[in-house]
Amino acid sequence: MAAPFDNLTAAQIMSAIQNNCVALRNALYQFAKDEAWLSQYNQEDFTAVPPDGPGLSANSVSMTFSAVADGNGLGKLATTGTDPRNPGAGYVYMESIDALAGPYS
Repeated sequence: MAAPFDNLTAAQIMSAIQNNCVALRNALYQFAKDEAWLSQYNQEDFTAVPPDGPGLSANSVSMTFSAVADGNGLGKLATTGTDPRNPGAGYVYMESIDALAGPYS
């Protein structure tokens, strides 16, 4: 018995999957750019109050640095087969990303 495929055409199916692939690739590339930018600063630079910094909470800054490092590590794992940080077996990359991004909608 053939699956109904929700009345989608082959072109629609391929387009949707290709769009997901492009979005993932772009997001992983952006994490690399974000980490390169963040590496210019110390976490304390982000907790400084205006005009010396954005005045973020130490917790927000820590979560941001962790999520970006994990996003870039995930990108390295996807593109090279290894994360140079070598976090070990069972490391959950999405934990810090989900903590910063909030629940799935």
